[in-house]
Amino acid sequence: MLLRLGQPPLCPKVIKLHDWIENKRSFVLIMEYPEPCHTLNQHIMYSDNMNEGKACWLICQLIQAVKHCFDRGVFHGDIHTGNILLTDHSLELKLIDFGCAHPISSEGNLSSEYRGAPLCTPPEVIRNITFHANPAYVWAVGAVLFEILHGYLPFESQDKILRGYVQAKPTLSSACRDLIFQCLIRNPANRLMLQHLEEHRVVRLTPQPEQDDSELMPAPSPFRITPTADIDAADPELVRLPGQVCEDVESLGKRQTQIWRIMSRRL
Repeated sequence: MLLRLGQPPLCPKVIKLHDWIENKRSFVLIMEYPEPCHTLNQHIMYSDNMNEGKACWLICQLIQAVKHCFDRGVFHGDIHTGNILLTDHSLELKLIDFGCAHPISSEGNLSSEYRGAPLCTPPEVIRNITFHANPAYVWAVGAVLFEILHGYLPFESQDKILRGYVQAKPTLSSACRDLIFQCLIRNPANRLMLQHLEEHRVVRLTPQPEQDDSELMPAPSPFRITPTADIDAADPELVRLPGQVCEDVESLGKRQTQIWRIMSRRL
C-alpha cells in the first residue's frame, strides 16, 4: 500500500516510505520521521486553545490525505487521532500507520474485514458484508472533526454507532455542525462523498491559522511510539497490529527516520 502512495505526485499529508528491506521473516520499512511532532490525540488532550478555525484547518489537511489515498486505490482502514501526526509549530498534518490498509477494487468495494479502532467504525461496516471506501472515508473525517472539537468520539459503543444520535456542541457554528452531521449520516448513500467535502463552505473558507510560541502544546518531544502492550493498557480504543516494533534511527541521509518492522508481508 505504501508503494502505491509513494508514486509521484506525492501528497505531503501522507507519511513517506523512504526505502524498504526484505528479510527472511519480515520487511523493514524506513519511514519519514517529521520532528518535532506529536499525535493529534496528544494535541487534543494537552492543548487548551483548540478552536473551530484550527479544527477546520486540520480537517482540511486530513481531507487532502484521504483523497490521495482513495485516488491511489488505498483504504487506510484505521483513521483516528492516534494515527495522525502534527508538527509542533505549524500544525502540519501527516497520516501514518497503514498496517490495516486494503486495496480498493475498481468498483470501490471492500470486504467486511475491518481491523480499525472499534469506536471509529462506520455503521455500514458493522451491518454489511461489503462496504464502499468513499463514504467510509467521509465517516472517518467526521469522527475526527467531532473529536477535535469535543475531546471525545461521537459514539461510545458500536451499538450507539448503529442507533445513537450525534450531539454536537450548540456553540459551534452552523456550518461546522452541518459538516459534522453530513459526514456522520448513518446511511452511506446519503452521506457526503469525498469529492464534495472540499466544496463544503467550512473547507473552502478555512485559512491557515496563525501560530505563536505561546500557543504551543506541551507535548512530549521527541515523539515516540508506545509499545503495543502499553497502548492497549492506556487506551483500549487504539488498535495496532501485533508484532509491530518501532526503533529510532538517528541519521539516514541527514534525516531522522523511523524503522517499522512489520511481521507480515504487507506493503
